[in-house]
Amino acid sequence: MWYTRRIAAGRIVVMSVSMTGCSGLRQAAVLLGRMGSLFAEHLTPSAHWIWVFIMGGRTISETAVIDGSVNANIHTTLLVSEDPPLDQKTFRRSEQRRWQFCDTQDGMGGLCDEYNPSPLPLPTPPGLKHASKDALKDVPVIVTAGVRHQYLYHSLSTILSAAGVHPNNILVALGDAPKPTRELLGLLGMKYTILPTYGDGNKKLFRYYKNVFQLILARFPKAQNVIIIDEDVEVSPDFFSFMSQTMWLLQHEPTLYCINGLGRPQGVAYNSSKVLRGEAQVSWGYAISITFVQEALSIWLQAPDDLGSQYDFWLYLHVAKGRECVFPEVSRSRHYGTGINTDGFITEKYFLSSPLEKESGIQLPTTNRLRLTTWRQDLSASLQTATVLEGNPCSPAFLPRPPTPATFVFYVNMNKNPDGRPDISDYFPVATCLGAWGLSPVGLHEGVATFTVSFNVTLHVMGVPFSSYAHLRHPRIKPWALEAARNEEKRIVEAALAQNSRLVIRNLNLTSGDLIHKLITESFERGG
Repeated sequence: MWYTRRIAAGRIVVMSVSMTGCSGLRQAAVLLGRMGSLFAEHLTPSAHWIWVFIMGGRTISETAVIDGSVNANIHTTLLVSEDPPLDQKTFRRSEQRRWQFCDTQDGMGGLCDEYNPSPLPLPTPPGLKHASKDALKDVPVIVTAGVRHQYLYHSLSTILSAAGVHPNNILVALGDAPKPTRELLGLLGMKYTILPTYGDGNKKLFRYYKNVFQLILARFPKAQNVIIIDEDVEVSPDFFSFMSQTMWLLQHEPTLYCINGLGRPQGVAYNSSKVLRGEAQVSWGYAISITFVQEALSIWLQAPDDLGSQYDFWLYLHVAKGRECVFPEVSRSRHYGTGINTDGFITEKYFLSSPLEKESGIQLPTTNRLRLTTWRQDLSASLQTATVLEGNPCSPAFLPRPPTPATFVFYVNMNKNPDGRPDISDYFPVATCLGAWGLSPVGLHEGVATFTVSFNVTLHVMGVPFSSYAHLRHPRIKPWALEAARNEEKRIVEAALAQNSRLVIRNLNLTSGDLIHKLITESFERGG
């Protein structure tokens, strides 16, 4: 869907699926149907399908083999006329370079839209109105990139249009540097450097990001902080505003090591001015201090070069050393791409569903309360006055209805693992049923996760006995544990978790006859 929406009008598109791919179309099938496909919404999981069409125009050919149990060859003849090429002489030099690039590339969105092309160079947005002093003036912004130039263009477009950006501070670090990527950066007038890479998979990425950290230290030794954004991360118009108001914490609060742009998923993200702290990896659009870069390299350079670790999780385990990160409730950055470590289900549920703040210049009135001493004071006070919730966290009746302004606390069983980290076995179903991330301790502050579950309702989930705040628990209330739940309650939890991850396959038993009948019926309904 991401690529299809960015194909230039008038291009010929050949779309093909062979064996089992159709079960993954889901909402994309609806989009393809709206674009003119007859078959997309009716395909069986094992169908062979090919659709040849003109973007924004008519279908040239579409056919399908419903029972694709064997290989199938599909032949179609394309009779197309070729429009005369754009007269390059009518364009100034930069525009000539653009259309030469677009002759061989697609999926570039507005860059290659012949009817309403995006401006080149991209206009610089205004500065930050609320800042008496520009905290980002000397902060380098490193964009990590490689072969996915369609992603890179989209990400750079959001970065360069966010208020408070300093284009001259941006440096693109290319791990792989194919010609299209270099041509794109030339069109945009972006500075870039090429880093040596070798190997494949996470081993290659682990070495690449180590080289990125070395580049930062070599190029910007006098900087205090650095912002790092991957090529498949889009940023909010408020991204640099958020960073400018929180980055000071990296020098003044030793219990923090990063500022993340990624916030909460949909359903637990309401308050744009709310900022939290807790356990986290550096996450897709983040800031760290140069001091932390130095710390990381002192360990990284001694690590075996063939580690297959994910670099962000490795930093969290081996360099963060218990320090936490700051992150917004409503995201200022969003990971949208697919790659080596992308799981489709997790990407759709937690990342693509995360609301991205659309406004800019949002004031964050309480960033001084993010220091550990004051954060503990505020959280302790909130926990002591919160109304205790009991019951099944996956039940529809768990949260009071209708929601009224209130703060609740829910106790969940959470023990300490041998490595000192929390055992989140019972926390996982609670977070999942709330629609929050529960696959790791990310977001927990000393065993407490704080969620905004509606516009005016806050819910603290406290892990007992792990949490340092566990002494505030009402002694008569036992922490919830799935193993101790009644059978009926377990069934509700299991059903909720299954619903959360269930794969529903439409058209599972559709036959060719069924499909012909459906198409005839739809044709009559449309009056055709």
